[in-house]
Amino acid sequence: MLYIFTRLYSIEARFAPKVFMAPNPPRWLLQSLILSLALNIGLFVALLLVASRGSDLPAPPSPAMRETARPLTNHQLLEQYMQASYFQLLTLLTDDELVEEGYAKRDLALGALVTFYHLHLERALGNLSLQKRRILIAHPQREEKIPFDLFPGLEECHYQALLHFLQTEKWPFTPFGLFQLIKRSQPFPDPTLIEAFSHSAELQSLITLFKESGMQIALGPLVQMITQGDWEILQNFYSQQRLLPDLTPQRRRTLILEYLKERSPLAARIFIEADADFASKRLSDEQILLLFDLYPAQTSFLEAFAKQILISPRSDSVWKRASSTLGKALPSSEQPEEILKADDTYTVQEGDSLWKIARKCRTTVDALKESNHLESDRLRPNMILKLTPPRS
Repeated sequence: MLYIFTRLYSIEARFAPKVFMAPNPPRWLLQSLILSLALNIGLFVALLLVASRGSDLPAPPSPAMRETARPLTNHQLLEQYMQASYFQLLTLLTDDELVEEGYAKRDLALGALVTFYHLHLERALGNLSLQKRRILIAHPQREEKIPFDLFPGLEECHYQALLHFLQTEKWPFTPFGLFQLIKRSQPFPDPTLIEAFSHSAELQSLITLFKESGMQIALGPLVQMITQGDWEILQNFYSQQRLLPDLTPQRRRTLILEYLKERSPLAARIFIEADADFASKRLSDEQILLLFDLYPAQTSFLEAFAKQILISPRSDSVWKRASSTLGKALPSSEQPEEILKADDTYTVQEGDSLWKIARKCRTTVDALKESNHLESDRLRPNMILKLTPPRS
């Protein structure tokens, strides 16, 4: 631009001396020279303005930018969608822009809602027979690829029905999705969430078991016990009941024991408050200790259960735990409260057993057998037993 201005100026200068050397130049010639000079100056200013704005113009795209400008693939979009929130995915259900392989953005968003948020698509579409295609995609937080479901063949009417379902249904999720929501919202889940979960076939099978096996339990505590364990326990139970229904008390107890293994306080509470006789007689020492560990508070139910344990032939560790629950010192064979005399005897009463006599007289079953030369645990009323202290 400076070169152009210099050339214009030199041309102007070359003609100017010849003109002004004339003694009386014509007026029109002077006006033409002035106009030409003004036009040259204006052109120079315009060129300067264009040059100053040139830095603001977008640069031509680099190869990397041209690469990212290409349309995204299904897998690239799914990587984005797996990071999206539930409500962000809902807004994409109206986007019918095609991506590749016949899938639109809304198809991929729907797959993400079903895979990651457990949207109940079958219920939303009235149990329509759905085409399903399962692919594997990389997850940023897992080493192995995860399964991802796509649903080809859905039309505009299906998406309209789905949007209507989402607008009218407060909890539009599968039973597993509802289970997860309740588990995360403990200890105070939304009552309407529990009500929605209660309509699932899985929970209905459990409610039927408790009712038919003779144990009445409210819906809230039952759901709380379920969510204190894994989903697989309930799912496996439902599958077994579909194949071979079993509504016996033994099946109910077996199920509650599975939740006890998961350290469910509600399972411990059910045993102690509603099935204490079975628990005290049939559960192992390890399970009894677990009941004491998990029971949530000191109640009359727990005290009655501890007393029942103290009159049963349990190990010292179980006795100690029951005694500590009652706030009493444990009469232990290792630390007898009294030293028996050599001539002490005991007359067997109706209902006595060696274990009861050993506890009552601060000795052991082995000591009774040895001092009385007993080969079995059988006793007869009015039998006189010699009492000796246990060996140290």
